Amino acid sequence: MADYTIISSVSRSILKLLEEKMVPQVLRNAESIALSSPEEKGNMQLYVYLYNIAECRELAQDNQRYGLGSYMQGQDSRFLYLHYLFTASSSSEIQYRALEEQNILGKVVQIFNDYHSLVVPDFSGQNRPPERGIPISMINLTQNEISKIWSGLQLKHRLALFYRVGPVELESEHLTPIARVVDADFTVGENDII
Repeated sequence: MADYTIISSVSRSILKLLEEKMVPQVLRNAESIALSSPEEKGNMQLYVYLYNIAECRELAQDNQRYGLGSYMQGQDSRFLYLHYLFTASSSSEIQYRALEEQNILGKVVQIFNDYHSLVVPDFSGQNRPPERGIPISMINLTQNEISKIWSGLQLKHRLALFYRVGPVELESEHLTPIARVVDADFTVGENDII
């Protein structure tokens, strides 16, 4: 279970994994990886962009309530899918640019193939047991869906990878105190028939 920081924790974990596996062999340094939209300018070689957060319909619930001990009641968690776009940018000479970008994206595919489950540490500062791995998988979008993403960013189409992380659990913090029945009084009067 995780609080609202789980979304940023997943993003940080992706950056950390890519940094560990790509610097310095494929990328110059850790600052070459950016968690940002590809429209941002800079010396980045790899952009990691969270472009969509969607509810996991397979695990969607009707905000049921459940007991937390004898005196509290909580609300069910939300389960989410996080959709990421990965694209590369090279500042090499034009004749080498496409090859370098393809090498960067090829390495990303290799990393997520080898590490198809993302271990997300607790960055919230709370002491929680370590989470189990969260699945990360490539998603195949149609050309039309890809075009919509790029036009939504107001950028021309670039070579990119699309991945889905999840389901990710976002725990509700809404707790309601409840009172348990502790005493019962059954009184029978003269006129009551048993």
